[in-house]
Amino acid sequence: TEKPVSQTRTEAVPVTFTKPEREALKRCVDDIIENPRKIKRIVNIYRFVRLLFPPNFQEHEKIIRWILLTEQWPLHTAWILEDIENDYDVKGELSKNQNATIHDVYHRVKKDLYSDAMDDLMTIDADPVAFHQFIHKQPTFTVQEIYYLLYPLTFNLNPAVRSEISKYKARMAESYIETQEQQIKIEAA
Repeated sequence: TEKPVSQTRTEAVPVTFTKPEREALKRCVDDIIENPRKIKRIVNIYRFVRLLFPPNFQEHEKIIRWILLTEQWPLHTAWILEDIENDYDVKGELSKNQNATIHDVYHRVKKDLYSDAMDDLMTIDADPVAFHQFIHKQPTFTVQEIYYLLYPLTFNLNPAVRSEISKYKARMAESYIETQEQQIKIEAA
């Protein structure tokens, strides 16, 4: 005989949005790429993420914009997060600058982001021009809030993309080391 499967009861994720959440969604509507599946995914991710905030949390638009960023430009976002993580690990200039923004990080990584090695991955992102316009809209993301608030909520970013960036950076580091070793040999000769 089969044993009955025990069912665990889970708390339902609220479907309805508060008035401030609806207003925040309306302000972000023009930035959503018109794909019904993508829109549904963005809304569902937001529904889940909002459960992680305290009841008095009011930064709805910023969270929605972050979800839009990670969903529509995962490669761009992964490069930005990689640079922020690395900077914080070594206590670099971004981690020390209270005024550093996503624009500052983007300018640091765009040479690598748009390299030939990333061409195949670039197809997963929406239009790069739209990305540039998006990050210049208000509210602007600061590096500190990305690292301390938004990054911990970024569970929807494809780990394979992050892995490809790590591989690329390892190849670049290896190439740099080889170049330095060759330079030392030339100078010693």
